[in-house]
Amino acid sequence: MTLHNLPETSKDLQVIQSNWLIESSYYLTTLEGRLVQLMISLISKNDDDFKTYSVRINDLPPLLNIDKKTIYREIRKISKTLLSRVISVKNENGKETFFHWVDIIEIDPNTGLLTFHFHPNLKPFLLYLQGQFTTFPLSVVIAFKGSYTRRIYELMKDQLYRSDTREITVEELRYKLAIKDSSYRQFKDLNRAVLKKSQDEINKHSDIHITYEPVKSGRFITALIFKIKRQPYQETLPFLEPLPEDKIDRNIEATEALMMHGISQKDAKVFVEGQGAEAIARTLEIFEERKQKKKIKGDGAAYLATLLRKEAGIESETFKKKKIEAAKAAQTEVEQLEKQKQETEATEKAKTKVLRKRREELQALLAAKPKKEQAQILADFEASLMQIERENYKKRGLKSVMVQSRYYAFLEKEFL
Repeated sequence: MTLHNLPETSKDLQVIQSNWLIESSYYLTTLEGRLVQLMISLISKNDDDFKTYSVRINDLPPLLNIDKKTIYREIRKISKTLLSRVISVKNENGKETFFHWVDIIEIDPNTGLLTFHFHPNLKPFLLYLQGQFTTFPLSVVIAFKGSYTRRIYELMKDQLYRSDTREITVEELRYKLAIKDSSYRQFKDLNRAVLKKSQDEINKHSDIHITYEPVKSGRFITALIFKIKRQPYQETLPFLEPLPEDKIDRNIEATEALMMHGISQKDAKVFVEGQGAEAIARTLEIFEERKQKKKIKGDGAAYLATLLRKEAGIESETFKKKKIEAAKAAQTEVEQLEKQKQETEATEKAKTKVLRKRREELQALLAAKPKKEQAQILADFEASLMQIERENYKKRGLKSVMVQSRYYAFLEKEFL
């Protein structure tokens, strides 16, 4: 293990990395990017293999622009998410290979050390670099607030070693910045939220100055031409900025973190504005823990959105829709039952009416018979009854429902 004593500022630290790594596709939040670049700056040009690097956690707040009071919590959060970040590298033939940044990160509150080890597959991109690499001061990327600013700076810095102009398609830039398909689909949104902000930060805080012009193909902007030039650079100290700026930075970072998990830009802003960056960080930590334990099935973005809404006490549109649909279904069921009841009552009334009419007809047929024949029919009916029915008949006549049914059934047969 190699323990590094970090300086109070980042002006003496240099980041050296392969151009292949710069031209790859990956996304890191602002704080993740600062930590990774700090880790890279600790690699010596004489190292022939990755070492297990350690730094004092209490040395990190001014370098990462993190409050000392929350440094352990923030480092723990960054470390957990960093282990899941992936780099995508394409070669000249289009073959795509995926790597992780680190294979182990250790936080020891007893010694106060943060220990990490780069993933062995990154050796060609961070070690033995001869000719195909780019160098820049760590203090530059530490000053950037936007996560995409750092990546655009790296791409432009790499290009400046070859020429002062770079043309890149919009789709290629989106790929290199690892922007999700659902984010910034309209160029005006990409320009406002990514390009313009990155340009402002790079020109203000770095050693290069960039401008860009859109290139149209028909009605659509399909490419960008960047102009790059060197400019005098003086280290800025973002950690000395007033607290409100720091809060804005955290809100931007929280919004970008949600978008990287598949939450739309519009919803991400609503969640961050409503709950605050710290609450979002706690929810993301819960989400990552459940994800690592494989408790999340299906769409992770939908699961995260549910967690966020639960935290905010907001019912999702889907849930609201389901509640409305359930209420409508219940109302429909009540209406259907009432309708069935009415139909049944109407049917019973119709049956009763038909039955009454038929019985009147049977009585009329009996009355049309001679009295002697009527008496014989009634005697035959009484003889057909069981003893208990006969007793009922003698006491109540046709007022007995049981006898009444037998009586009219007997007449039906008699007059068929």
